[in-house]
Amino acid sequence: MLLKQASKYSLQKLLLVSLTVTFATVAFITGEYMRNVQTRTLEDSFQQFSQKTFNMLFATSLDAVLSEDQPVLETIVAQSVELDKNIHALSIVNEFDEVLAAWKSEEALSPELKIPFSQDVVFEGESFGTIAIVWDASSQRATVKAHVQKIWVYTISAFTIIALLVMMLVLKLVISPIRSIHTKLVDLQSGRNGEPVNVTAARELHELGDTVNELGNLMELRVAREKELEMASRSKSEFLANMSHELRTPMNGVLGMLNLLSKTRLDSSQKDCVGTAVSSGKNLLNLINDILDFSKIEAGRMEFEKINFSLLSLVEDTCGALATQAHSKDIELVTDLDFTIPVMVNGDPTRARQVLTNLIGNAIKFTSNGEIIVRTRLEAEQGRVVVFEVQDSGVGIPEESLHTIFDSFAQADGSTTRKFGGTGLGLSISKQLVEGLGGEIGVRSVAGVGSTFWFKLPFGACTESVPAKVYNRLVGNKILLLEGNEKARESLSTCLTLLGCEVSAYATGAKGLVSVENESFQAALVGTTLEDMHGEKFVEVINNNAKFDELKIMSLVYMSSKSHSLLANANDRISVHLTKPVKLESLHNTLADLISGETRAPASEIVEERAKSDSPLASVLVVEDNEINQMVAMGMLESLGFEVTTAENGKLALDAFEENSFDLILMDCQMPEMDGYEATRRIRKSSNASVANIPIIALTANAMSGDAEKCFEAGMDDYLAKPFEPELFEQKLQEWAEKSLSTRQSTRQSSPKASRKAA
Repeated sequence: MLLKQASKYSLQKLLLVSLTVTFATVAFITGEYMRNVQTRTLEDSFQQFSQKTFNMLFATSLDAVLSEDQPVLETIVAQSVELDKNIHALSIVNEFDEVLAAWKSEEALSPELKIPFSQDVVFEGESFGTIAIVWDASSQRATVKAHVQKIWVYTISAFTIIALLVMMLVLKLVISPIRSIHTKLVDLQSGRNGEPVNVTAARELHELGDTVNELGNLMELRVAREKELEMASRSKSEFLANMSHELRTPMNGVLGMLNLLSKTRLDSSQKDCVGTAVSSGKNLLNLINDILDFSKIEAGRMEFEKINFSLLSLVEDTCGALATQAHSKDIELVTDLDFTIPVMVNGDPTRARQVLTNLIGNAIKFTSNGEIIVRTRLEAEQGRVVVFEVQDSGVGIPEESLHTIFDSFAQADGSTTRKFGGTGLGLSISKQLVEGLGGEIGVRSVAGVGSTFWFKLPFGACTESVPAKVYNRLVGNKILLLEGNEKARESLSTCLTLLGCEVSAYATGAKGLVSVENESFQAALVGTTLEDMHGEKFVEVINNNAKFDELKIMSLVYMSSKSHSLLANANDRISVHLTKPVKLESLHNTLADLISGETRAPASEIVEERAKSDSPLASVLVVEDNEINQMVAMGMLESLGFEVTTAENGKLALDAFEENSFDLILMDCQMPEMDGYEATRRIRKSSNASVANIPIIALTANAMSGDAEKCFEAGMDDYLAKPFEPELFEQKLQEWAEKSLSTRQSTRQSSPKASRKAA
């Protein structure tokens, strides 16, 4: 306790207090010792004086004592008192203790000031009485006290001088050097090296000062090194940003042109060539993304966000985006989702989607046949912790490689003859993203059997009230489900049951035919390949029997051309189709529309009608300096039915508003004369409300950390990194076009109709 309190004070104060207490104690002990010595000396002196006085009284009073002559004895007592003023009391008694003569001073004395003395009067060996003297020692004791006080004063003064000298010495040789060293350390802590410490003191302190000076030199070198590293990191980031832009710009042109080419009339050989080129381009893009993500994580610049989003939609959309890759290898991609998980959660959807995409992409790469199952489940004990699993039937991972599978640049097969390519960064990036989000990741695998990669992520509760979607249009309907894949059949049965349907699910067409003979179904969901026949064969049997004319059929197809015979626009008996893996909302809406007779035309027909229509969907201004990217954007937009105008830079984009009005702007960021950021800021400052509020989507090849935020700060509404997926491009484009047209329609209804010049 005392040590804790002592830590509050400086060393100088502690030394001063310690020395003061020590010297004061020594001075007190010395003074007390001298007082005791003087007191004993005084008592010894009185004892000797008392003996002399007794001897004198004995000589003068012996005869009177023997004869008990009281008058003589009283005279002797009076003379003795008169001669010695220090006598306080004097008495002479006989052998029978009878007082022969006595005197006592009238002045009262405290006991400690009295010194008594008595001795018998002995003559020829016989005692004839006693002479008793009480001395008054007040003056002598006062003299002793004064003497002791002088000793105390002299001792304290001497010790105080000694203490000050010691303190000065300690201050000079100990405290001052320690203060200098402490000041130096504080400067070093603040990043300042300053002047070196010059310690002239004991060897230990001198060595400590030299050590601190050396530490300062090392820290100075370290600061210089950190500045160099920071400059190198900044240069690296700038290089990566430029490389990102320079690589993505031509990649956007390559993939965009290939996408446009794939929509033209091609023979089977040409389609295969285009497909191979698209696949190679996407692989190259994945490599670029992995390297950029790894660089961001390595530099500690990976940032995470917390926003509200639909976890169900995230998983379904991610699986849907990767379905084409899986289906092109005849791999079934199945979703097994836990619908007890809250639909809306709070977290980072971008990073969660990235990890899930990496794991599903890996599963597709290392699986040649069979199936990939994507599961979600709520870990009840952990609140809103969601477990994601990606199970494949691929090559698996040897046990000795499991502990390094998440290391950077690590692959289970590191040989030069390895079958599968890649940088080996995907799993390392996924691990760091998951841990950055506060989760964990792992793998279970058996070589030759398959692997299950899993990760857990904690999500917060949705921070806003979101109305729940109601799926009640299918309640009570009897549905026939024919699906050859067991996992896909189980997943679809679960979804249909959740939607309130009564489901009869079979793996073979034969059982399906028996079932429709004996039962009445509102609709049948038919997979492409059943265990005993092709799905098309089942449809033909139903189609040839007038008894089943009322049965409505919806096909379940892969997102590839291999199942074209079961597409809705290729078989008159099939009203609609759903692509695998099936989304819950799409399943509900499409099947409900089919049963109610409200089936909509396929999306491809709608787009085709829009393209042929004299009235385009919306007017879009494409601001892009790269001619190839202009051609790509124009081709994609025109195929979707949009009216397109182009501008080579931000300045020309501003000039375009003088002659035309637009519903939407696609804005590149890096352009000559005026970049997209400045052009966006000027558009937002326009006095014309219809111009200032026009939706602006950034189309940029920059994909480094902070690029999206920079676009939003400039006033842009959305962000797409090049090269972008056609599906995502179309989705965002239609979403913002609909918002813009809706806003313009509301404005026109509340104001006189304005005429617009054709672009």
